[in-house]
Amino acid sequence: MVRYGELVAALRTAAAAAGLGATSHEPGQEAEIIIDAGGNPGEDCAVLDFGQSALLADIEAESGASDCALEWFTANGPIALLPHPEPKRFSLVWCGTPEDTARRLKLDPQGFVAELTATMAGAARSNAPAPGDTPSLTLLGRPYSVALTRRTRKKLVSGKVVAIGNAAQALHPVGAQGLNLGFRDSFELAQCLGDARAVGRGLGSALGQYTRSRKLDRGAVIAATDALAVAFKWPRLHPLQSLALEALAHLPLTRRALVRAFMFGLR
Repeated sequence: MVRYGELVAALRTAAAAAGLGATSHEPGQEAEIIIDAGGNPGEDCAVLDFGQSALLADIEAESGASDCALEWFTANGPIALLPHPEPKRFSLVWCGTPEDTARRLKLDPQGFVAELTATMAGAARSNAPAPGDTPSLTLLGRPYSVALTRRTRKKLVSGKVVAIGNAAQALHPVGAQGLNLGFRDSFELAQCLGDARAVGRGLGSALGQYTRSRKLDRGAVIAATDALAVAFKWPRLHPLQSLALEALAHLPLTRRALVRAFMFGLR
């Protein structure tokens, strides 16, 4: 685990060493394409409101935790502890109804941690500790909340502008697939641009190929993430969710196949 600023600095150093520094343009010269990698899919996007919000906070775990990401599944959405580079430090993502989130924001630190610990102890687990081994937690600073919606750009390419990552799709965090999908967007775009350049075609000619190459993988991940998020609203499915998690714990080949699909996508 590294801090984002350290990662960006390392990437810039590696790019400069490989001769991939920023290219300057002469005054009046137009770029062949523009890559939008920001965090906003824009106003003209499809929106799905899950009726959920997430509490975000920094947490210190004194015991029962490790340097791995941990996740619990509750009736109103997942709880995740995401490790920091510093020992025992985690980022908390606690999904729930907007009403519960608003109420939890008003709790004092002791009350907040008590409710969080109790919720973890009664939740279904993925790779989280067993109920009796729930980490001992301390809240660092004040939590804040964000509304959970899925926002996907309807067209990845508009003129010479191509959207990738969170500029193309902002997903529910339940599957933790936004970053993976953004990596694959970047990889596929680089492949398409390289193919065009290799045969002497303009970079703009590669954007149609890029859109086609991302259709299956992007659509499958968005559908899977939406399904996972919506399933928490169906109480009758909760026992099946627990059984599915338990089955994955005992079926390593199935688990590895699922991990590969989430990491490398569908091609």
